[in-house]
This record gives sequence, C-alpha cells and structure tokens, in this order.
Amino acid sequence: MLIQNTSSTSNASEYQMVKLEKTAAPAGAEGDNWYTYTIERNSLTNIVGNRRGTLEQVKEYVREYVADINSRHGNGGYSLWMTRKNNKQAAK
Repeated sequence: MLIQNTSSTSNASEYQMVKLEKTAAPAGAEGDNWYTYTIERNSLTNIVGNRRGTLEQVKEYVREYVADINSRHGNGGYSLWMTRKNNKQAAK
C-alpha cells in the first residue's frame, strides 16, 4: 500500500507527509506491520523514517510529528525546550 500526498494547496514553506507505504521490518526488528514515511518541505528537505503500527496509528504519528516540526520551524527553528544563551555581563 502506497499513500502519496499530491495536494498543491499546502504551504510550500511547511513540512508535509508526501509518502507512506508498508515495508518490511528493519534489520533486527520483528513484526509485519511496519511503514516507511517521507516528510518533505519545498521538495528539497526529506525526512524518512520507519514506524510500527496499524496504518491509522502511523498516519496519526506522522501528522503529530509534522505539526511539531512546523511549530518549531515557525518559531525560528528553535525547540521550545531548548536552552537559550544567557547574555553574560561583566560583574561590576
């Protein structure tokens, strides 16, 4: 099963899932319910990953993953959990 996103209505500056397909288990892993997904932005940046679960579970995981990436990207590329540099001033 191959699912491809051919939507042209999404914002090109945002990441989106462009492909999701059933695949064999990665080396050393068990089970026959593995999927590989591709997330893309501007047709240039690709993130490819594998996830085990039902088709609906994997779709939901990828949707949440994409939303998280886009929220960090919209925040200047910083994670909300990332520590910031302190502005060190000389002691007086």
